Amino acid sequence: MKKKIIIAINIIILIVIIGGFIFWKMKKVEPITSITNPNSTFPTIGNNVTQIPPPTTMGSTTPIGMLKITTKDGGSILMKDFYQSPYTKILDPQNDASIKESIDYNIEFQPAIPRFFIGLQGNDLYTARENAEQGFLDKLGITKEDACRIKVTLGVHYSVNERASGVNYGLSFCPDGKPLPKNL
Repeated sequence: MKKKIIIAINIIILIVIIGGFIFWKMKKVEPITSITNPNSTFPTIGNNVTQIPPPTTMGSTTPIGMLKITTKDGGSILMKDFYQSPYTKILDPQNDASIKESIDYNIEFQPAIPRFFIGLQGNDLYTARENAEQGFLDKLGITKEDACRIKVTLGVHYSVNERASGVNYGLSFCPDGKPLPKNL
């Protein structure tokens, strides 16, 4: 009887060891996939915005530290990954982000569209616009030509200036850019 108990215990131990080994071998690490693109192996921030994989990921065509953003014409451009900046504030679960704030302006990004919002503020809106546009280019590390290819809304809130509010001025150096009203 004692011999049968020892054999049964040894069989149970052996089954547990073999089962653990099989479980360990079968366990595989799944890549993080996009909700918007289930075939993607890279995590996404939102529609059309791909977060670059960590440096250990090999074979990526997008340089580390860069984001690929869809343009108005359906193409794409590369820009600095502002999500990695300690100054970027994630505003909500959709990863809308405040990427730059100053006395003259603030810049936000909505990845679901994807679109940038530049809000002018302060007393001198002309200078604020110049500073905002240069800050935008510097923060993203893009050219004026590339900036004109992406969706950008540049405006003034009603509480800042009633006369200038309610209009998307766009970027002044782009073909669709509009001048601010005179004598603000």
